[in-house]
Amino acid sequence: MYKSHLKYGFIEPHAYFVPSIAPSNIIFIPSKFNKKNSDQIFISSLGFNNDKGRRSIHSFSFNQNQKLDSHEIIPLNDRVRDISYVDNLNSIFLFLERSASITILSLIE
Repeated sequence: MYKSHLKYGFIEPHAYFVPSIAPSNIIFIPSKFNKKNSDQIFISSLGFNNDKGRRSIHSFSFNQNQKLDSHEIIPLNDRVRDISYVDNLNSIFLFLERSASITILSLIE
């Protein structure tokens, strides 16, 4: 609509996807999941093709000023229908559509 976001009080997004990755869920991952990183946000994606970040998990880390520090893509070659973090297990559960399976991501120490 407007060419200037700043002029109309909008803030530019941290990230966007063109073409769309067909996001299915977004969750907060606390720093205890991965000791090397700070808090993270995971976005799961569906997508019909297995390219350009589709059928994967996108991991976003932010610095103390809430600026995007890193964006990593974890390819899965399956549509991620849902994703959930379970605090007491310190694990991430993925519900995969094409393989009709549940996958668990855990920290191995």
